[in-house]
Amino acid sequence: MKILICPDKFKGSLTALEVGEALTRGIRKVRSEAQITIQSLADGGDGSLAVLRDTLGLQEVSVDTFDHLRRRMRANYFTDGKTAYVELAAASGLALLAEDERDPMKCSTYGTGLLIKHALDAGAERIRLFLDGSATHDLGFGIAAALGFRFLALSGKVIRPNGAALELIRYIEKPTKAKYRQAKIELICDVRNPLLGENGAARIYAPQKGADALAVERLEYGSQSSSGVIEQQFGRSVTNVIGGGAAGGIAAGLYGLFGAEIVAGFPLISELVGLEDQIAAADLVISGEGKLDGQSLEGKVVSGVAELCQRLEKTLILVVGHTELEQFEQVTEIYAVSRLARDLADSMGNAGGYLEEIGEGIANSIPRKSSE
Repeated sequence: MKILICPDKFKGSLTALEVGEALTRGIRKVRSEAQITIQSLADGGDGSLAVLRDTLGLQEVSVDTFDHLRRRMRANYFTDGKTAYVELAAASGLALLAEDERDPMKCSTYGTGLLIKHALDAGAERIRLFLDGSATHDLGFGIAAALGFRFLALSGKVIRPNGAALELIRYIEKPTKAKYRQAKIELICDVRNPLLGENGAARIYAPQKGADALAVERLEYGSQSSSGVIEQQFGRSVTNVIGGGAAGGIAAGLYGLFGAEIVAGFPLISELVGLEDQIAAADLVISGEGKLDGQSLEGKVVSGVAELCQRLEKTLILVVGHTELEQFEQVTEIYAVSRLARDLADSMGNAGGYLEEIGEGIANSIPRKSSE
């Protein structure tokens, strides 16, 4: 019996690898002969770089940079020599700021730009930037500034990009070095929101980053104004780009300035780790995530795994922290930690033990072949 365990993380509780290890312990209590492979997965959001680092053996690089408020710090990116993997949250993440420091009007992605610059200077031919958990709304202009772009007001004064500066920018100067202005950038994200409008970056995400009602409207206006400057000077319309609102408009801004490509997270990670081949070689596939709900059907790990299992005619079992869905197409059975735990605190704090119990239950449910 070949079993592939390929979960996403249980956010706030266990990493994807820890989920897989707990299920493996339970399965081996009953089926010690089973050939079990653990493949951690992610959808392009939080935890994606950890999955790729472990699977691809990427080299970690530590760099002196700045946080969102231009305070000195060190942050890391990963590389295989030709491609650099950068996580926006490493230098521009919301979790790096205290509650009273969160203000997208003041925050900038400049520090992330310095990570990208370091990678390009070290010889990287491609940047894969993972967009998740940002504290910023500067359309990625801070990143561009670190690469030599200059943002000018009507008076000709150079402006340091942040959320508040968007409404002031009237002209953008390209960097002189081709390796910066022609940088090949892929933007890895798992959202489809546009830059502007009711479902856009400012109105949906800025309040989560500390913006009040007035700031939200200023960010919306500034985003609209700056997108007009981009279209006029670079010939690219960014307002209707699918996913352009990701991470405070970074996807829209970097598409406009660099022609950056917006890439869905799960298909990329699935390809990089060879997931289809692993599923094809398995007799049983077990996947899961912390919470199974309607969003799980929209480009998340479990929906991607389910599609592959259906195509390859493989049995799929889901193990989750909590489920709001009683059924999931292509799935044989759904196990939930919350059905065993006393309450949410118990479920989060003792998930490993419950997953081990679930793994044992899965193993008992697997029919034995006559040769076993």
